Amino acid sequence: MKSVLALCCCLVLSGCGFQLLEPNVAPLTLKVAVRADSAPLLAAALRSRLRLRGLAQSSTEPDRIVSLRAEATDRRLLAIDSNGRAAEYREEHVVQVRANWADEQPGDWEEYRGIRDYAYDESVVLGKSQERQLILRELRVELADRIIENLIYDATDTPASTPVSPQNDTATVTPPAE
Repeated sequence: MKSVLALCCCLVLSGCGFQLLEPNVAPLTLKVAVRADSAPLLAAALRSRLRLRGLAQSSTEPDRIVSLRAEATDRRLLAIDSNGRAAEYREEHVVQVRANWADEQPGDWEEYRGIRDYAYDESVVLGKSQERQLILRELRVELADRIIENLIYDATDTPASTPVSPQNDTATVTPPAE
């Protein structure tokens, strides 16, 4: 009876399309060069995520050149409690990205923005700076994943005018204000 129940559960889960989450390995061979003079933290995350997805990194003969600039983080106060102390913050990580094929002229810069809101409890102050660093690290990984998704999207001959939709509803890709 237990084996029949286990078989039914497996069939139901496989029939609904359930799959364990893991990073998508790129279905193509793409050599990427990352150039980032003013965005070292995001560049490190991007290189790490490229390795994880099986995309080769090449500085000598790349297919795509990804340039990063103007990496910035911002912390804003969103709410205060009844005592006038901080209750909620917003962390924002912004970077400008330009990705072009190696044999074409560089295009326009696009701004990638990652936003995360979190509660701040004054009674649990211990570990708050580590929490903030963890949030910023997660935002860099999310931005790196979005950059890679756009690279893969562009490389599979899909119309490049529509960017890949963000994973969460607070993340946006907008052109930079110049």
